[in-house]
Amino acid sequence: MSSPDRAPDRWLRVAALALVGLGGAGCVHPIDEETTSSGVLLRDCVVPVPGDIAALGAPVSLEYPEGSLWIWTVLALSNGSLALNASALVTSAAEVCSQGPDLRRDDDGSLVSLLDLSPAEVADNATRADGKHLWLEPTGGFVYQGAGYLFYEHQLGTGFLDSRSLGTGLCVLAAGASSCDRVAVGGSTLLWTDDLRALDQGGLLAGDRALVYGCREVASLSRICIVAGAPLAQVRDPSTYLYLNVFAGWVSDPLSASVMASELGPITVTDWPGGIIATTLDPFDRGVYIRKAASPSVAFDRRLFAFSAAPTEAAFPAGGREHPALRQSSLEINVSYAVERDAVTSLHLATFRFHGSDTGKPYQPGLGGGTP
Repeated sequence: MSSPDRAPDRWLRVAALALVGLGGAGCVHPIDEETTSSGVLLRDCVVPVPGDIAALGAPVSLEYPEGSLWIWTVLALSNGSLALNASALVTSAAEVCSQGPDLRRDDDGSLVSLLDLSPAEVADNATRADGKHLWLEPTGGFVYQGAGYLFYEHQLGTGFLDSRSLGTGLCVLAAGASSCDRVAVGGSTLLWTDDLRALDQGGLLAGDRALVYGCREVASLSRICIVAGAPLAQVRDPSTYLYLNVFAGWVSDPLSASVMASELGPITVTDWPGGIIATTLDPFDRGVYIRKAASPSVAFDRRLFAFSAAPTEAAFPAGGREHPALRQSSLEINVSYAVERDAVTSLHLATFRFHGSDTGKPYQPGLGGGTP
């Protein structure tokens, strides 16, 4: 639990301002319908900010049949304190654009942390003399049988702009639970310490496997995206995660994994009529693109431009995750991203509908275009 009455360490406050800007109340700015060659931008709103929050950055999410669970690594509160890993279940794009997110809180109104350090980790942070601290950064995951499986990074550093990942963990959010249960093997929650294991994006279900997409840097301004998978019955066991090679099947060496796409921004992979799509926000041209694939067994096609994100005064827009649980059409995408204008960071939610025939099935988790 993160209490807004407890002032955090200075390192975290400075880092939060770097992530979310100086803040300010948001307001709704829906746009008129804008048509591109691929479809129609129906809405691009600035999500209203709750009264006790200084600003909303870009969230990661878990996609449930009933809604999209948005998760923020850090939120700056209006009183100068911070909340870590706050969350809100968003069930309607129109509603969150008009009312803002209904953040999860405890009985006294304090924001609830979805993902917490252990008591031993908290104690270790308190006794460190090198100015560094450990925190947990959610990156994405999937939902299976009502439970959310959320991957996260163990980050150690002096702040969010000066940190390194110690490794990847997995926590399980049981149906109805307010906090995640961190999976441990041999007493350690560092389940994957090899940085080649790119489990840093959302996933989907295909046949009897959970698929998790991730991208890793291979050169300056070059990142490749691969897919890992584990049997659904063994998703808590890190040793069962293998990598897809489209010629050899599932392999243990991540360097042998097939490159499914190459993107600098985060990717969201989800079901789509006739297969799957990967949605991304290019940080350089602010374009939102999709790539199609007939199934998880093949690489994604070339980029298809959808729309442009709003201009930003920051170096790059943040976020760019797609939230399929908010779809009202099978040809619709809903993309969240954050930009900075006049020293204020604003969270946007854009709704775009591609041209084509609507199947009438907006979101059915677990399709994934078949078993790879």
